[in-house]
Amino acid sequence: FERTLNVGQRAGRGELGRIHIGYVGSAAFSGILQKQLRAFRKSRPHVLVQATEHPMGELPALLEEGRVDVAFIRLPVDLPPSLRAHVLVRDAFCVALPAEHPLAAVSGSVKARSLTGENFVVPEQDLGTREVARRGRFSPRIVSAPGTLLAVLTQVSVGVGVAIVPNLLTRVVNLPNVVFKTLAGEPIVSEVAAVYRKFEHSPATKKLIAQITGAPDQ
Repeated sequence: FERTLNVGQRAGRGELGRIHIGYVGSAAFSGILQKQLRAFRKSRPHVLVQATEHPMGELPALLEEGRVDVAFIRLPVDLPPSLRAHVLVRDAFCVALPAEHPLAAVSGSVKARSLTGENFVVPEQDLGTREVARRGRFSPRIVSAPGTLLAVLTQVSVGVGVAIVPNLLTRVVNLPNVVFKTLAGEPIVSEVAAVYRKFEHSPATKKLIAQITGAPDQ
């Protein structure tokens, strides 16, 4: 009886349970996914935490359906009223070019209008592409939208086109035949955020949300 009671108490405190994490590549490349889950596993070693990459557009529905408990995504994303987002990392966009592209050899930043007429490989978060096109006053010629950031960079590396991608990739990805260049002008800002249900019932998930948001541990 005492052992059963102890397990029940630990479950109520969020020390037991299972948490399903959904994430996009940006969260892993930034290191924020690893940082948060490492800290949580250290403080709650008996909670089973599973992390799976998902297409960004699917994550809000997966959260609402309860198939994912916390999602790490790149904003902006349309979220229903039942979900909340907490920004963890602020980043900017840059341009990824095939190494043989004329702009890859040019010193300095790349101006938006210099990308007029290019073939674009577009990641799931197309904010950067849309803003570059707006600044350059052109309609982007989108030739591919392969999904993950690694898939996008692979297509750039084989010469399919150029891509507007998060700047954090320049620090963690070294793919053959890809050159990263800074975009001229005001940085095009995007953010990596944790998204979770506004009314969460799982004690373990509530503990993780408290850690992520810095809320008092209850």
